[in-house]
Amino acid sequence: MYLKQITHDLKSKLSADHNISIKNSHIYELIASWNGYKSKASMNTSGVFFLNELGYSEENKEPDLFFSRGNSFGYSTLELTLLNNEITKSLNKFNLIFISYDELTLDYFLDDYEYVKSDYVQLLNTFETYKDHLISAVNRGYSIAAITLARFYEDLEEVHEIDDQTLDWYMVAAELGSIEAKSIVAFSGDSPQFLVEAAEHGDKPCIDKIARQENSPEKVHYWNEVAELYGHDITSNEAISDGGNWYVGHEGIELPVISEQAKNEAKQRAKTTFDKYSEEDGY
Repeated sequence: MYLKQITHDLKSKLSADHNISIKNSHIYELIASWNGYKSKASMNTSGVFFLNELGYSEENKEPDLFFSRGNSFGYSTLELTLLNNEITKSLNKFNLIFISYDELTLDYFLDDYEYVKSDYVQLLNTFETYKDHLISAVNRGYSIAAITLARFYEDLEEVHEIDDQTLDWYMVAAELGSIEAKSIVAFSGDSPQFLVEAAEHGDKPCIDKIARQENSPEKVHYWNEVAELYGHDITSNEAISDGGNWYVGHEGIELPVISEQAKNEAKQRAKTTFDKYSEEDGY
């Protein structure tokens, strides 16, 4: 709806003020390139336009791509400079901002979010504004959007005016492959298979938990080797300071005695696990 209105306004303004005639399809494609996408189709599958509730001023994200795309449509550099200026003005005038699905995290809402989360009414309004877009992103397979929904519900949970769906959305995110969500669900006591999966991907709390649950000394060593390959230490105590007083916040695991051969086998198994899952995660 908003893009159609912007397109209509742009066509009228470009014709009246600059004597530039432009097709609707070209405006859509140039808005896509303005946002850093090679085509409108690519943009539509990668994110969504929001009403810019946070007050950000938007600028062309990929000027080179914009001018290259415009040149392919036959527009001159001068015409594209004017088009760029008018598109920028229109998007800011209509308060539109394009957000990729990968950016739909609470970090995106941070400036506004840190302020509104102390005010239930404003937090609920922010949530209602973005909820449908987040669900749309989840339906496209973006686990980060499910995590964002879970976190919204987490902060709204204290006020019982809406059903708490925090764990439900973390479960959805876990099923979509999020290691963070798998760890959270595993620690809630649901779906123990996520505990192993998150540990194999290097989640330290899950590695620590599963190692403590193991009855086999060889498996305890295996998980310790996995932890070390990911750069974690689960055998040392961790001290925490509280008002100048120090105490043990996390007690390290004591490794059982096993043979050197068993240790080497644990190392080899751990290396196989690390090579498999760290490559998937780009570790």
